[in-house]
Amino acid sequence: PADFYIGLKPSTTFAQANKPFAFQMITVSPDGKPLPDRGVKVKIVQRQWHSVRKAGIDGRYEWLSRYVDTPVDSVRLNSQGEPVSSSFTLKQAGYYLLRAEGRDPAGRKTVSEATFYVTGSGYVAWEREDDDRIELVADKSRYQPGEVARVMVKSPFEKARALVTLEREGILWQQAMSLQGSTPTIEIPITESYLPNAFISVILLHGRSSSLVFSQEGEDIGRPAFKIGYANLTVDAGSKHLQMTVKSDQEEYRPGEPVTVTVEVRDHKGRPTAAEVTLAVVDRGILNLTRYELPDPYLAFYSLRPLSVQTSETRLHVVEQRNYGQKGEARGGGGADFGERETDLRKNFKSAAYWNPALMTGTDGRAQVTFTLPDNLTSFKIMAVGQTLDAKFGKAANEFNVRLPLLLQAALPRFCRKGDQFEAGVVVHNYSGRKGKGTIKVEESGITLKGAKQADFELENGDSRAVLFPFAADQMGRAVLRFRCTMDDLSDGLEKTLTVQAPTVAEHTAVYKRVEQSVKEKLQPPADVHSELTTLEMTTASSAGFRGATVRVE
Repeated sequence: PADFYIGLKPSTTFAQANKPFAFQMITVSPDGKPLPDRGVKVKIVQRQWHSVRKAGIDGRYEWLSRYVDTPVDSVRLNSQGEPVSSSFTLKQAGYYLLRAEGRDPAGRKTVSEATFYVTGSGYVAWEREDDDRIELVADKSRYQPGEVARVMVKSPFEKARALVTLEREGILWQQAMSLQGSTPTIEIPITESYLPNAFISVILLHGRSSSLVFSQEGEDIGRPAFKIGYANLTVDAGSKHLQMTVKSDQEEYRPGEPVTVTVEVRDHKGRPTAAEVTLAVVDRGILNLTRYELPDPYLAFYSLRPLSVQTSETRLHVVEQRNYGQKGEARGGGGADFGERETDLRKNFKSAAYWNPALMTGTDGRAQVTFTLPDNLTSFKIMAVGQTLDAKFGKAANEFNVRLPLLLQAALPRFCRKGDQFEAGVVVHNYSGRKGKGTIKVEESGITLKGAKQADFELENGDSRAVLFPFAADQMGRAVLRFRCTMDDLSDGLEKTLTVQAPTVAEHTAVYKRVEQSVKEKLQPPADVHSELTTLEMTTASSAGFRGATVRVE
């Protein structure tokens, strides 16, 4: 490749015949820096299609189109450090290529192209196809409310009657008009009612152009005809997107401290606006379980919408022979054209620290709330979505942390049963910035502590250590464990509940005997059975249920 690239910037993609078409040219190095003193030849090439009718399957005629590029004009330019401007004046309507060619000192060639249309009177040979579709070309890919969209119709007729409609869920606008030439342009004022997009439909109706005249192949040349085309006009809905911010009065808190959250709402121009806001403050750990991200209601309401209007034209079935397909006729090709866990609970644990479904901002766009934090030691995410009476939407999110320099985390079994013996306690985390010595004391109810009620530890800064105590579950019900930790001038406390369940071990015994008159069988219960929780169930085979038979338990 050459040691430079050519950049082209047409002033418009919709030029007019007999008026100057301006463009800019610049040459840059592969890293994007301007590279002056490069000779470039810029040419205007007109592309036209030559179409003929070709006999196809079952005697039906099909269109065969090939394009031909014809140079129209050219100019030689020498690049500079800034874009170089030039222009051409084109006399004929149609489709054009702006082509720039250059060579570096080593003789290597580089080429750049840009395309545009020229509108005006006269006939343009567009590509012909075997359907009744025409192409509509919009002058921009996105419009702002208040702008005027210019849509060019690639008409195969020199003159036609047109029904122009704007459609989406229904008919938004309609007008009948006469179109002249092969490149007529329709102007559509864009309003907010077309947000976020609207489809322009153009139906061309062309009556019989002459008396009954047939070609050598027997085709009715002057028959009535129609064409239809669609284009999606995207309307920028940025004016409906609220700019929102949420912020807490601090970045870090302690459990149980008050938090003040401020919400600010502004419109797309940065002006304060009154809005209704849904505000939630949620434990970040809970959100991470489902990878939850706050959705933006603006995208739900102003994403591009599909076309829900269907248009049919019955004349396509009667004006000429139609190809509805035959069994086995399908031909290949054309595919390239489409291309809360219990073990983590503290005494006052809440997954949502605050919730307000309808927080109203004032005319200054501000609202403020204050709430008390639960005992969670985590990161909380502030999430807000807002809306206004004139259908504007937005979202905002922020975070703050709840921490302690000395932190206890429960280290308990998920469950236990009566008779179990186990170790349980806490994991101590030292975030104080210094090494320390501390003491953990435990209090219990509904469960039996089998050792000392106190344990000492020594912990480096940033380290953590599990401190465990032996317990025995000797009764069913709700057990409460309270851990209190002190380290120098720091302290933390944690209360945890644990349910002691009933043991559910089942023992099955089967006895087989032949009975003539009566028989006795002795069962010996296990020695360590819990008599207050034990039941005995007996079943007999159907053969023991003859008349007069009885079963007795002594």
